Amino acid sequence: MYDVSIIIPVYNSVKYLEIALKSILDQDYESFEIILVDDGSTDGSEIVCDQFSNKYSNISVLHKKNGGMCSARNAGMRIAKGKYIMFCDNDDIYLPNILKDNLSLAKKYDADIVKFSRLRIHVDDENITEESYIYKYNFSIFKDEEVIKNYRIARNISSGVWCNVYKKSIIDNYSIQFPEDFRFGYEDMFFNIKYYQYVKKMILNPKVYYHWIQRDTHSTTKKFSENFLYALEKCLEEEYQFILDKNIQNICPGSWEDILTNYYVMGYYLALLNPKAPYTKKEKLKKCKEYREKKCFNQLNKMSLTNLKKIDYKRYLILKLFLKNQHLLNFLIIDFYSKHISKIV
Repeated sequence: MYDVSIIIPVYNSVKYLEIALKSILDQDYESFEIILVDDGSTDGSEIVCDQFSNKYSNISVLHKKNGGMCSARNAGMRIAKGKYIMFCDNDDIYLPNILKDNLSLAKKYDADIVKFSRLRIHVDDENITEESYIYKYNFSIFKDEEVIKNYRIARNISSGVWCNVYKKSIIDNYSIQFPEDFRFGYEDMFFNIKYYQYVKKMILNPKVYYHWIQRDTHSTTKKFSENFLYALEKCLEEEYQFILDKNIQNICPGSWEDILTNYYVMGYYLALLNPKAPYTKKEKLKKCKEYREKKCFNQLNKMSLTNLKKIDYKRYLILKLFLKNQHLLNFLIIDFYSKHISKIV
């Protein structure tokens, strides 16, 4: 058995796959396997997978019919032999000591999850820009109720699965999978919400170990699909139930309202602000009003807004306008922030 299985879904990334693999193979760590799940590539990525698998005994490849990232990750988890699970996208980069440092923490403290930081790098043609915003937090070890009390902090570090070390036993015992009906985002968020339900010990490591490369040619952020809104709403339903089950809204006043606004209100507005969203202004307002009627919003009260105001005034204002169906004004505010502020959601 390996200490960790690193799962990489691969689809048409022949230009970048070798760089991603070398960043892992260069790690100062021995007990790991790499599982390459070729999701029906047609550009030569499938050949690169075979070449590396033939050369390295700890690299295996699974070729499958194209089914999307979620099905590829699920397929990789099913054959993983490691005690822990980690993920890497086929065009991203592991930084030095990501395995040694974070797996040492996981083993030393028997952590259910270790979270660490990433840096987003945007590549547009020949221009490369680093994200100026990195969420700030301290090295911490949380157990039991402390995990719940600090859920908002952990949640805000990153929604991506590539910034975490997971216990495979938890994934297996509770049949946690990626939602294969999600095709345009939010799959990582959904997986993490499912996983957090069983976390008893959590470690937060603020060091940056992962480069998330956002390329215009690969990114789904400029595309639009109804499936994106569907996935967002499914995440909202799942997380709202989790919040109720763990009583987070009472244990940590304002935390749920902050998450709700940051991810689900602003996220919904940003989706509709996408230039490729096929709706008229009237249709967008109608969708916002329908979304506003969800149970999780109707259960908010004046105290909910007061609690959020103490945490983040900008989000308080956006949530207040949203609850009053002042969507046009919110569209203007969020559109401005998205163009002039590097970090919104």
